[in-house]
Amino acid sequence: MEISECADKKFTEQSIVADVGGTNCRVAVYGKWKQGYEQIFLRVYDSDHITRFYIPVNEVLKEVHERYGLSVAKGCFAIAGPISSNGRVSCLTNNTWQVDVDELYVHTLLKEIKLLNDFEAIGFGIPSLDISDDAHVVPLHHHDAAIVHPQHGGVKSVLGAGTGLGCGMLISGVGGYRPYPSEGGHTDIVSYDEQDWRFVQYLRGHILPHDQHPDYERILSGTGIAYVYEFLRSEGYGEGEEVALQIDRLHISKRPMMISTHVSNSHVCKKTMEFFARHYAHRLRHLALTTLPYGGLYIAGGIAAKNLTLFKEPSFMDTFVHTDKMSDLLLRIPVYVVTDEEVGLKGCARAVIG
Repeated sequence: MEISECADKKFTEQSIVADVGGTNCRVAVYGKWKQGYEQIFLRVYDSDHITRFYIPVNEVLKEVHERYGLSVAKGCFAIAGPISSNGRVSCLTNNTWQVDVDELYVHTLLKEIKLLNDFEAIGFGIPSLDISDDAHVVPLHHHDAAIVHPQHGGVKSVLGAGTGLGCGMLISGVGGYRPYPSEGGHTDIVSYDEQDWRFVQYLRGHILPHDQHPDYERILSGTGIAYVYEFLRSEGYGEGEEVALQIDRLHISKRPMMISTHVSNSHVCKKTMEFFARHYAHRLRHLALTTLPYGGLYIAGGIAAKNLTLFKEPSFMDTFVHTDKMSDLLLRIPVYVVTDEEVGLKGCARAVIG
């Protein structure tokens, strides 16, 4: 559990917010400050250790009341999973518990609660990012083309691999950009060569029923990295590598971190991350051609921010623009890696008090 805090200002309004993922659950309190908002307190939980969401919510509410005398009545929570049609329940796609608004009203003192899909929350947060600040985003440039600047008022889109694969878009209107969530991370994997086809067959034989086609989250996620690694090992990659033997002994949830750490000294780890990056670029291209995000195409999620070198390789953007007829169009779309891990929390704050 990690904790950080900052409460040396007078805030006019506060809200408790959370970025609820399959791996981590970040719970924070934000305050309205001048023309924006600022984080007052943050606590990070392991999602596997949570049984009822109101428990960490109440812990943070109690903490900020005891430390700062703040009584928070509003909450906005971003969930890595679809929101029910009535907006009151969300089941995490990659964990076993759910967030229920009615349960939160019963077990907390909150008077106003809003649920957002995690990528809708990121969408609310993206307009706050400074594209000139590497602490917020890192631009990915086409190595043989001019720097591309975002079009004022243009569509913005976001794709992000973490525990799962999220997707969304933002459209400009009265009052600024409005985010629209999507489950586009679950579109079917496209095979571009024989190895891709063998990978799909591997998933069908080991992970899925034979008649079910895998979606992109089976590659573009932490677990997806582990699946790609296992597939490559089955094809003979990594034979005789001590690193590979160490990874083989790890639980699947522990493998992605070690795989990405050993890209420089393990052939199978290098091939795994290259496979991952190539398909990331393909899926990013699909999103770009579908939404035409001249206002910016954002790569979010923890994996990209932690593996920037992989995305800065010329091959990534070369793959992104490589298409039958639309390469010139893709060259006009600015692409960024989001490095601000609190963009979802900021989005929740903007949605409820911004």
